[in-house]
Amino acid sequence: MEIEIRVPSAKDRLGILQALVPDCSDSLQEALTTLANTTYGFVGADLSSLVSKAISFAVTAGREFLTEDDLRRAHGLVKPTAMREVYVQVPNGSDVFSKWVGESERAVRDVFKRARSVAPAIVFLDELDALGGERGDGSGGGAVQERVLSQLLTELDGVSPLENVIIIAATNRPDRIDK
Repeated sequence: MEIEIRVPSAKDRLGILQALVPDCSDSLQEALTTLANTTYGFVGADLSSLVSKAISFAVTAGREFLTEDDLRRAHGLVKPTAMREVYVQVPNGSDVFSKWVGESERAVRDVFKRARSVAPAIVFLDELDALGGERGDGSGGGAVQERVLSQLLTELDGVSPLENVIIIAATNRPDRIDK
């Protein structure tokens, strides 16, 4: 069994921020909305840390209330958990293929799932010709390559939207890519 807790959306982040800063002025409410829209990849713990730092800035300044500047300064110091380490994985197209049925398709699905969860993100597909060769070209790639290509096209066509995800692909064999 697998339980997935997704990175909160902007709407979810706003709800978390409002719970962390319950009684605030209208101007601070606007600042929270702006903050929610600019904290990609932040989870609840990250937002809690951000608010704690903002509170410490207010206390240091001798104030009993938060300001937009406190939040802005704290935002500059707190990095989202998902981005604390730069995640770089550039698998070659040929590296995706597995001898186990369904594993190759899962590998493609996982790359896009990870990109969606940490968006904004860039997915770089190297050796695209190996990953998404031409359908029915008789090259002997067989059913596995067809299924991987189908999964790649499903991800690109947007069964789940790719918001704030940029796809870059490279090949030295453009003649082998499905048209």
